[in-house]
Amino acid sequence: MPRERGGSCWLLPALLLLPPLCAPELQEIVFVIQSQSNSFHSKRAEDLERNILKQAEVLGKELPRILLIHQMDRHDGAWTILPLMQDFSASYGRNSSWIFFCEEDTRIQIVKLLETLRRFDKSKEWFLGKALYDEESTIIHHYAFAENPTVFKFPDFAAGWALSIPLVNKLANKLKSEPLKSDFTIDLKHEKGNGPHLTPVPEFCTDDLNSYKAVHCATMFSNFLPVCVSIIF
Repeated sequence: MPRERGGSCWLLPALLLLPPLCAPELQEIVFVIQSQSNSFHSKRAEDLERNILKQAEVLGKELPRILLIHQMDRHDGAWTILPLMQDFSASYGRNSSWIFFCEEDTRIQIVKLLETLRRFDKSKEWFLGKALYDEESTIIHHYAFAENPTVFKFPDFAAGWALSIPLVNKLANKLKSEPLKSDFTIDLKHEKGNGPHLTPVPEFCTDDLNSYKAVHCATMFSNFLPVCVSIIF
């Protein structure tokens, strides 16, 4: 089984390829790690946070803002993301361009992420991610789009996904006028509204760090499993 590369600097050499013009864009991205409070998972999230900051230091610019979901537990159902939209809009609606969500084992190559996001007009509403779809209707997705479930695309959280600030502001305003009726969610990835459809981004990947495909990816996924030891009493 492929193992994660040791240390927190495995992506740093790639940063040397970043043109100086790209650097200021980093502070316009708010990173949201979909973390858990369990000590194992919170440590994984903190490792990712340190890795992002280490890459940012090489740029010599202001560090990006990084939020851990489990530290935002004042919001009921924060893990479902939608309850956080009004806070995101109020805090970052005027000084940021993107909210980028990822899991604790997502690995981000800052250079490629900046290059990828630059292709999209940040003044417009964007919902970006690696597209998934059901091959057939399923109960976990409420049998949605039963006639052709492949038409509805939803993001693979492991690859990371992004919302432009104009879309975040729109969602926040909508939630202000139409508050959530419940924090009940079966599958967060598949929850949907009437906003823009997901735009597939090929650079958002779930390939392993050691894969030959990784060179083309802005994000990858670390298939890390802890080593368990049997204890005999």
